[in-house]
Amino acid sequence: MSSDSFKWPNGQQGAVSLRFDDGMDSHIQKAAPLLERHGLRGTFYICPAGTDEQWQARAEEWKPVLQAGHEIGNHTISHPIPAALADQSWPGRYENLTLEQYAADVLAAHERLESAFGRREWTFCYPCYQTWVGQGRRCCSVVPFIAEHFLAAAAGGEISKPFNDPRSCDRHMLLSLRADNLPLADLIRRIEQAVLMGRWAILTFHGVEEGHLPVSVQLLDELATYLVTNRERIWVAPVAEVAKHIRKTGRDHQ
Repeated sequence: MSSDSFKWPNGQQGAVSLRFDDGMDSHIQKAAPLLERHGLRGTFYICPAGTDEQWQARAEEWKPVLQAGHEIGNHTISHPIPAALADQSWPGRYENLTLEQYAADVLAAHERLESAFGRREWTFCYPCYQTWVGQGRRCCSVVPFIAEHFLAAAAGGEISKPFNDPRSCDRHMLLSLRADNLPLADLIRRIEQAVLMGRWAILTFHGVEEGHLPVSVQLLDELATYLVTNRERIWVAPVAEVAKHIRKTGRDHQ
């Protein structure tokens, strides 16, 4: 990279964020404690659903995760999904939503999160990686709305090189690697590819030995060991922290 190129902190060559979607029990009970044992911090995108009483009880379970230095982010309340993935019982489908309905859901989640955890610069995660609502002539992007309200937002990514170039990435449509079904060797190979290019890799996980798309504790532990072993080259930080660094450098045009 040239002498006037973007610089990662402390001479590191690239960045990695570990992203966990859907606010699952295994994130609180397994993922967060595992990362803490390795001295790492992750980003947990949660859906603050339920009655006020149910959400308040759930928020109390998440507070120790936040206090340990992890990031908590907004994943909507209702978690809409594409019609192709929905069964008849699922209430929210992207194709049936208007931008106004989507915005109301996101802002309601934002209000609950701030009430529970305090004001801060939040990041967002698009449920099912999808960045649009409606269909046909009614189809429209939700990215401009999200950009008005959030520091950054994570989506999906092109399979071969799902990495973010800090000099030009869209902070509100960040690429991420769908890590759920990849073996450790593939994850390491992708990370090394990102670091070689000086880029930011966001690895997306869902359940840890739980739910759909689960990963094993062993895989997560071995991945964390690899990241810690290579910490002189690889900066591992929550999504918000990396996004703030990119913004601070002046390379950000948003």
